[in-house]
Amino acid sequence: MRNELRRPRLSTSRFRAAILLAALWTLHTPRRAAAQLPSQQLSCQLFNATLATFSPLGDDDTVACVAGATPKGWLKSLTPGTPVRVVGGGGFGPVRVALFEFPLSLNVATTMERVAKGAGLSRLTHPRIASGGFVKGSVVPQEVLTFCGNTGAVIANVVDSTPTARLVSVIWSAEPGVLSTCRTSEPPEMSAPLAVPALTAPAGVRLTPGGSGFSNEHFETTARLDTSYTAEQLLAHYARQLRAGGWTVAPSSARGDGIAIRQLATRDARGEQWHGVLMILTGVREREVTLRMVRDRKDAY
Repeated sequence: MRNELRRPRLSTSRFRAAILLAALWTLHTPRRAAAQLPSQQLSCQLFNATLATFSPLGDDDTVACVAGATPKGWLKSLTPGTPVRVVGGGGFGPVRVALFEFPLSLNVATTMERVAKGAGLSRLTHPRIASGGFVKGSVVPQEVLTFCGNTGAVIANVVDSTPTARLVSVIWSAEPGVLSTCRTSEPPEMSAPLAVPALTAPAGVRLTPGGSGFSNEHFETTARLDTSYTAEQLLAHYARQLRAGGWTVAPSSARGDGIAIRQLATRDARGEQWHGVLMILTGVREREVTLRMVRDRKDAY
């Protein structure tokens, strides 16, 4: 089944933005169960929203979206195969998008890394970009997977889920303008020096992310919890997660007047030592949790 949509006229400079905007749209898509949408509507929904985001439609241009198949011009080696099901796809300019249904038991990141490797692509990572920190609930937000190589650039991420499956959007383009995005490294001033494990709030506790900041020698992040947990209970909760992430956590706390603190230690990706504290402040109905780390200076007196 095929639907024809008007295709926007895109300048070369906009081809790079097309990939990024499509990914951003999928990240902010309302969470509607895939099983509740007709396959044709599900396939075309992505393109209607994405195309309208970055360019007006031309009168004489069309773009096709298909259901139950990958779009025309799709790189076949990027199709995962059984037990993954093809939901549909489409294309605009040099960009191709395919939607796949993954069984819940199948790891999306591992599967896509294997598929990308078979297509001559490797995963793009920024080891100095901070990961984790304080997150809501017990589920870590889905990350966007980026792969680059001689056959193009790929962005993949989960855009919806049901009790039994995940809907995954895979965006691919071999256009040179997109490849330049793959060659662009993250500016040092935008990269946090320390990777932090994902620190999930206790079950049923509402978390509001707070401020965060870093330099080459310090890292700090905060959050507020709406809970009756004591400061000591929250320290114990987060200490377990930090230890599981390979951090060293002091066995006992310093506490008093609704404040509890534990000392921490870890090493960054370059092996340099960091020390700091995990601190809980008790309010009337909220608790503020702060993680603050400083790097040990090699030239300290």
